[in-house]
Amino acid sequence: GETGAVYEARERMSDVIGASAPTGVREDNSITLADGRVVRLSLNADDAETIREHGLHHRVSVGLFRTEFLYLRDTSLLFDEKRSVAAYGEVMRAAGQDGSVTFRLLDVDEDKFSAHFFTKPGNRGLRGADYYRAEPEIFHAQIRSLFQAAIEHGSGAELRIMAPMMRTPEDWQFVLSALQAEQERSGYEGPFRAGMMVEIPSALFSMERMQQSVDFFSLGTNDLLRYVIGKSRSQPAPDDLYEPAFYRLLFHGMRRIKREVSICGMMGARVEFLPLFLELGVTNFSVPLGAYETVRQRLMSIDPQQRMLRALLRMQSRAEIREALQS
Repeated sequence: GETGAVYEARERMSDVIGASAPTGVREDNSITLADGRVVRLSLNADDAETIREHGLHHRVSVGLFRTEFLYLRDTSLLFDEKRSVAAYGEVMRAAGQDGSVTFRLLDVDEDKFSAHFFTKPGNRGLRGADYYRAEPEIFHAQIRSLFQAAIEHGSGAELRIMAPMMRTPEDWQFVLSALQAEQERSGYEGPFRAGMMVEIPSALFSMERMQQSVDFFSLGTNDLLRYVIGKSRSQPAPDDLYEPAFYRLLFHGMRRIKREVSICGMMGARVEFLPLFLELGVTNFSVPLGAYETVRQRLMSIDPQQRMLRALLRMQSRAEIREALQS
């Protein structure tokens, strides 16, 4: 989570950076690898100021916009659709006419908590589709606001909406049906893509079936890893990232996926893991602003001929995998 002091600092940044969309010559967000494959490097963000700052030098692609932080900064947006439309419109304008933003629907977790997210105390602790079913007014209001903002402020740019904490095809169909219904009611006719995060092992093993109706997947490795190894976020250990079972699960879940696969978890910002995720089929890396240039330089220097996945899948210890990735 982020503190109130961080929120206040970002509000002050808006006065310095200004409200206009980026202009001038900027670097593209596509990177061509040595073997001709093209991958995209995107940004993780939760406010328009970060996007504007990034857009001064790069064509904007936001692979993860954490919408819950808009509501944490101003809880009145939850039930004031006019103001929430304006808030999303500011984000869209910050990305510019040639930019792209993937909006993640509300993801309520212990580190992003506000009592305002719940109309009933019994709903606390719910996430993903369970939360959306329990809080339909908040859920549908957010979707309506996103479509209306795209109509008023989108400038024809593609609208991308992503659902977190999907467990099963039934979870996904529930969210997709709501998105399609609200799109039809809104009259939005612009480009639209609907995707889901893969953060739960059951979703990983349902990807092949769900890709028929999912436009893109995004690996949320922070949650996915902790669910695989049975740890909470408050109990991290440095060697957790090298758990052999985690990579075998990723391989078996992703080996037949033909859709766009991005990664927005922190492992995507660790340069030692980039060649491995490329082999697994990741085509879009979404990272924090501070890691963007480092990841960009590493992606440009990777030799696609160096393969490690097959050998890594045979390794039995965290120490083996750590040595292989760091060598």
